Parts: sequence; structure tokens; C-alpha cells
Amino acid sequence: MREFADKTDLIIYPRGVYHTVMRKSIVGAIFTLLAISLFGLAEASNEIKRFPVKSGHIEYELSGTSKGKKTVYFDEYGDLYYELLEQNTSVTWGKNTITDENRSLTIRNGEYTYSIDLKENSGTKIKNEEIDGMKNALTSGMSQKDMEKMGKEMLEQLGGRIVGNENFLGRECEVVEVMGSKVWLYKKTLPLKSEMSMMGVENLEVATLFKENVSIPASKFSVPKGIEIKEISIEGMGEPEGEWQEIQEMSLSYERFEAAMEKVRIKGYNKVRGESEPGEFYGAVFMDEESRSVYIEVTPLSNFSGYDSGNGVSVEKQFQIKGEAAAYCSYESDEGKSNLLFLEVPSEDVMMTVISSTPRSMGELVKIAEQVKF
Repeated sequence: MREFADKTDLIIYPRGVYHTVMRKSIVGAIFTLLAISLFGLAEASNEIKRFPVKSGHIEYELSGTSKGKKTVYFDEYGDLYYELLEQNTSVTWGKNTITDENRSLTIRNGEYTYSIDLKENSGTKIKNEEIDGMKNALTSGMSQKDMEKMGKEMLEQLGGRIVGNENFLGRECEVVEVMGSKVWLYKKTLPLKSEMSMMGVENLEVATLFKENVSIPASKFSVPKGIEIKEISIEGMGEPEGEWQEIQEMSLSYERFEAAMEKVRIKGYNKVRGESEPGEFYGAVFMDEESRSVYIEVTPLSNFSGYDSGNGVSVEKQFQIKGEAAAYCSYESDEGKSNLLFLEVPSEDVMMTVISSTPRSMGELVKIAEQVKF
């Protein structure tokens, strides 16, 4: 049976909730990739342009779970890029709340792309040839027709669709939906508006100003003085050491997971939504009228290799459920106590976690877990 430490480094928020805000940038990257493959902004040289106009200045207003503003300047069709993000984020899960203040700067100029934390006066840089190499490898040798076909297939695989055209900020935009998000793309590649709704986290990003083909001073794309910069490579990028193990894809399909969740019954609770990162994790949220919640999640069993101490999660008891390893845990915070249950499901090669935002006994969580039949 798997050994659990007395305390774990696990945060009570399930992966699907805890990373939803961070995934906003991932969703944006997906939209960019889809735009490239769907619409292929390329010249005869097959050089892909990031944006459909040579230069621009955009001001965005952020509302919802994250509030603030974003300022973007770009030139040379995006080869020169400046993005200043100033936002405050607050995510509530039951009685628990995550808050974060972000002041970050992204600059692309010449050889490097810089990601800078203005609160810490530090950042990283990565060679543009590494970033562009991945992008060009994706579309190398493809015709416009091939790129459009690949993009549509990607969109369908992610459960997305092209909604149609809408006028926004005086410009006709293509509207695309995917992964709980909706984006308005000007000239099919430049996002002017986006909506994201995932696991109760909602964000709205709206352009309030857009000036096209304007003169942008070269100084705008210079790294501010006094910033400590460390060079990284794509090979070295990933999750912080010790936070998440290398991701292994699951054989369990999301369709089977969803079918199993539809049969789960928790008195006074209704299933309100599902969440998935194909092959990496699936989750389902059950809530009552007072917004108390139970979250059921599965992740690849191979990603669990034991836990380090910290963060207030204590293992109360290790035991077995029908011969499979399980652990009942509690979580203490200023907002109160929560409970969770880990259960190995070797037949599907997954670890199932049942998380209650309010105190629940081991027996109550076991009854919920035993209802799950894949």
C-alpha cells in the first residue's frame, strides 16, 4: 500500500481549481495556436506573423475573478512586443480563498523574450529561436489548406467551435469557443475580447482602446533597468521542482469519467460542472444551495510518488477500500477545517481524490468514493 507522509505538501484546492487562473494564459496560447493553424497568416516565405497588422497599441480592462488592466504595444507584426499586466486575483473554494497580486511585464525584442515580475524585480529570458522553432516545426511544409484542416481538427478535439462573426470595437471579429472560453479575434488572429468560465472562476478581458498601424518608440521594447534576468531554455521549463511530477497521460477517457459522475448522488448537492485537461486530470464539482462543495478528481496514478511535509494537510488514517490503498486527510486553515480522501484505482491507473470544502467524516467520503464506477 502506498505510504503517505504524516503531512503532505498538497494544497486543499484541487488541481482543476487551483490552476484555473494560471490556465488563462494557457488558453490564450491555445487560441493563438488555433489561429495560426486555422487561418495561417503566412507569406510566400511561410514566415508566420503573430499579428495581422504591422503595429498597434491596445488597452484591456480585466474584470471577474481577476481585476485590473493590461497594456499591449507591438510592432513588426508582433516580432517586437510589450505587455504590462496589473491585476488582483481572488479565488474562493468553499471557505478557503486564494489571493494574488500580479504586476508582470512581457517583452519580445530581437534575440529574446523576457518574462518579468515587477514586484520582485526579477525575470527570465528565452531565445526567440527556441519559441519560433516550435511554432515553425508545427507548420513546416504545410499548405494553407493543411493548416486550416489541422486547426479545425484541434478545435474539434478540444470540444470547441467557431460561433460566427460579431462587431466589436468597430471591427468585425471571428468568435471562437473552446475549453470554457470564448474569444473575439480581429482579422482571425488578434484577440480583442475574451471570456473564461472554468470551475466557478470567471474572467472577462475587454479591449477599450485599439490603435492600428501607429508609431511605437523603440524604447518601449527595452527591459527596464534594475531587473535581475536569468536565461532559461524550453527544455528546462516546467512545473517547479517538487510541486508536480512529470505528467503521464491517463487511459481513462473523459466520457467514461463523466458517465461515472452522473451516477454519483450526494444529499443536498447537485453536479454543477465538469473540468478536464485531456489525459492529465478530470474533475467534477457538486454544490449545495449555500455554495458548499464536494470535488471529485482523477489524475494519473504514476504522478503520485509520495508527499513532502507542509501546508497544513494531515493524514488522519491510512486504510483500504475493497483492497485498494486509501488515505483520509484533514486540512486546517484560518477559514476552518476541510477533509479529503485519496483512493488508488489501479484498474484505471488513476488516483481519485474526493475533497469536501466543509468537514466530513471518513465514512461520508468513503460512501461518495464507492459510488464512482468507471
